Amino acid sequence: MKHQLYNELNGKGEVIRPVSITEELAETLNGQSESSGLSYELAGESAKDKPASIKIGELEFEKKEVIEALLLVDVKLTGNTGIAKTQETYDALSDENKVIVQEELNK
Repeated sequence: MKHQLYNELNGKGEVIRPVSITEELAETLNGQSESSGLSYELAGESAKDKPASIKIGELEFEKKEVIEALLLVDVKLTGNTGIAKTQETYDALSDENKVIVQEELNK
């Protein structure tokens, strides 16, 4: 098993520290990221290369799609709103509004 340089990320996707782990261990740890709040990505991969995603239930959606769905329930956000603020805004919705957003995203 070959060790590679990975970045350990917090729940906001910010790099905490570099770590040297195997691909298998990274996969295992990423499977536990919901409970630990940590995730791991190869150090050479840039978060800017990945679309910004927001977790809605068990699924992840692009930030742009979530913002468009949030506009249906009169939440005022723009494309410049960060991932953390968009996630926080969704999490603060009433259950009724969360259902509306989820239905729109699942179309």
